[in-house]
Amino acid sequence: MAVTQEDAIKRRLRAVPDGPGVYLFRDNRTQVIYVGKALRLRDRLRSYFTPGYAETARVSELVRKIHDFEFVTTANEVEALVLENNLIKNYKPRFNIRLKDDKNYLYLKLPVTEEYPRVHYSRRVLKDGALYFGPYTSAQSLPPAPTRSSSRARCASTSTSSAALDRASGASARRITRRGSTRWRSSWKGDRMCS
Repeated sequence: MAVTQEDAIKRRLRAVPDGPGVYLFRDNRTQVIYVGKALRLRDRLRSYFTPGYAETARVSELVRKIHDFEFVTTANEVEALVLENNLIKNYKPRFNIRLKDDKNYLYLKLPVTEEYPRVHYSRRVLKDGALYFGPYTSAQSLPPAPTRSSSRARCASTSTSSAALDRASGASARRITRRGSTRWRSSWKGDRMCS
């Protein structure tokens, strides 16, 4: 007796764990057509194959085209969100209408190749020699990027008024050399922005 595709999927659904993770749907050409995340993988995947689930034409078309699926378990929902985002950017599935661009997560960028590097935000990770920290799933979860004034205020005596008092050690007082800037870069760790 031949096993139908529907029976094979039902059998595989029984083996899906109940925890958080990411799932990928493939068509009959093994192309990834959809990537999703779930807090409870088993329940979410079963819902796609439940009669009457596909209420919209788009979801109905997706369900008709599913030939196979795979899943990746994650430790938590945030990890699933980041993995889903990366998989969508990698595969560019036709049924994912969100998250296809690179403008989702923020990174802290430290351009160590610049003579006087400053930390700032970036939405893209480029191969430019800079150090990137992240991704951060929301702007609220980012540590504040130092502005000219805030980084100087935190890094003792580097404001313009301090330069007038002959106490500045910053670039505005022309007392940081390329060698000193390199020393600062090598001592930078985590959220510590000052040497």
